[in-house]
Amino acid sequence: AVSFWLAYMHLLLMLCPNTKFLTPSYIAVHLGGAIIKPIKNARKVATNVDVFDDVYKQKSRLNIIAHGGPPIDGDKPFILWDEKIIPPNVVHERLIQNGVNFDAYDSIRLLACHSADTDHSFAATFANLTKKPVKAFSGPVSTELLPSSRKPVPIGELDTEAKKMLLYKNRGVFGRILKTYYPKTLQPQQNSIRMP
Repeated sequence: AVSFWLAYMHLLLMLCPNTKFLTPSYIAVHLGGAIIKPIKNARKVATNVDVFDDVYKQKSRLNIIAHGGPPIDGDKPFILWDEKIIPPNVVHERLIQNGVNFDAYDSIRLLACHSADTDHSFAATFANLTKKPVKAFSGPVSTELLPSSRKPVPIGELDTEAKKMLLYKNRGVFGRILKTYYPKTLQPQQNSIRMP
C-alpha cells in the first residue's frame, strides 16, 4: 500500500511539479487530519505546560499547551500545572511570573482538552482575565512540539529545538468516527470575570 501511494504522489509531482499541494508532507498532514505550523520562542513553564508564539491571521498569538479536563462539578475549569489542578486565575498569575507579557499578543490559543466545554469554561475565564480573544477546544485536542526527538528542557528554559507544532484533528479511529475536534473562540466580556 505504501509503494502505491509513493508511486501515485511521484506521478502527481511529475505532472504538476510547481504545486506545494501535491508534496508528500502536505498530503500526509492534510489528508491525515493534522496541521503542522511553524512556531518560535517555545518554553517549558511547568512539568506539563509549554508556551510558544505563532502567527495567526498575520497577528501575534500566544499558545499554551497543557492538560485539561471537563470542569469540576460543571462549573470549575482547570488545567494541570506541575500535576496539580489549577484554575484560570492562578494560571494567569503563574504565566506572568514566568515572564509572559500578555500585552505583546493579539490573541491566545489554549491547546488543552475541554478548555472550551461550558459557558464557564477555562477559555471564557481566561479571555476575561487577559482581555484577549482565546481560541480553545471543546472535548479532546492532541498536539505536540516538533521535532519529537528534542532533548528535555528544564522548566523556565527556551526549547531552541522546537520549530514546529503538530495539531491533530480527530486523532485515531474514535476521533475520525466521533469527530471530536471542536475549536471555539471566546471573546473577553466586560465585568464578567468569574473566579472558580
